[in-house]
Amino acid sequence: MKQIAKWVTMGIAVVAASATIPAIADGTATLENNILTLSGLVTNITAEADLGADVTNVVMTQEGGVAFGASLTAAKTYTIDGTGVVGVAEGKTVSTPMARLSTKGHTLVKDGPGTLYIASGAIGAVAVPTRWIVQEGELRLHNGGSFYGNHSGATTNLTLDLREGATYYQEQAPIATTASQFTHNPMGPIEMTGANLIWAPCNSVAVANREGNVAFKGGVTVHASATDSYMYWPRYSHLNHVNPDCVFNIESGGRLIVDGVLTNGANSSWNADVPCVLTKRGGGELVLLRANGWTGGTILEDGTITVADPEALGTSTLTIAGDVTITVSAGVTFKCPSLATDGTHTLTVTGDGAFTPPASIPDGLTLANNATGTAPTPLVGSTLYLTGGSVTLPITS
Repeated sequence: MKQIAKWVTMGIAVVAASATIPAIADGTATLENNILTLSGLVTNITAEADLGADVTNVVMTQEGGVAFGASLTAAKTYTIDGTGVVGVAEGKTVSTPMARLSTKGHTLVKDGPGTLYIASGAIGAVAVPTRWIVQEGELRLHNGGSFYGNHSGATTNLTLDLREGATYYQEQAPIATTASQFTHNPMGPIEMTGANLIWAPCNSVAVANREGNVAFKGGVTVHASATDSYMYWPRYSHLNHVNPDCVFNIESGGRLIVDGVLTNGANSSWNADVPCVLTKRGGGELVLLRANGWTGGTILEDGTITVADPEALGTSTLTIAGDVTITVSAGVTFKCPSLATDGTHTLTVTGDGAFTPPASIPDGLTLANNATGTAPTPLVGSTLYLTGGSVTLPITS
């Protein structure tokens, strides 16, 4: 798949072998009833006429695909039947209305360093698994389009897989003038490997209504990468939609920075909050930059959570379900929510900020050490100034 970007960037033109069927780099192309079926990769398309003037529908199958070497708005219909690849050359943009791009039940691979725009519309609930892989560059859903991975059901099967350096960018509709008008994305599972996930409003959207409004129905998995993965939205998004829990699995060697408020879910009619639980899983690091609003509690199973706001974990119960670390950012005094545990575990608190334990603590909670080697007595109600050191808190149910 990386080969596509190489071909297009080098500007190697593939001249059509005939007026009806284009030459392809590898594989076969068949034309029947104005439908062009590709099982190879067509390269350096600078105008859709390169695919054949009579072609109305391009079917990409068995890793067949099209690599665009010029900016254009697609007029033909593109159907993914298997694993379809769309490559866009560096500095180029290709716009494909959703009505002209069908990927239900199959895999779309976005390749090349350019941008693939998917115009306004909605990808509805899917009956079979659908996967979008952003291998390189940017996949942008604009003009208020919605990316649904089963809007009101309990399950979801629309996977967004973002690879190293890639970006998924979601624009909020420019017509949004009230809090009820927004781009809506109950989606997932989401996989990230040193990638970016961004919801941002058009400039005409009022600041008060700049809502990301994603719902992480299938959870988030962040894979190991030398580059941090990053999420951003200007107001808030939901941990889930109709379900009460959400798992952020940050694998060892992975780091996810969340620059946006995470709040509860909603039922399918949008008329009641669904209290959500955030479970932090995996040996990597989850960084929360803002005050968050979920109320179902937080479960720490493994790895590290870094808090850059005093209310990063809300006010609900924090359950220690493994040997975990909380890192408090410089300048932050983190007032820990009420603590619970499902067994005997160790909570290590570190960073350059300050940590204040809750008013009551599980039986057996002791302070093993702190940065200065002395323990405040009593522990409860004492603020621990970390100054880069660590405090180890063995806790027992």
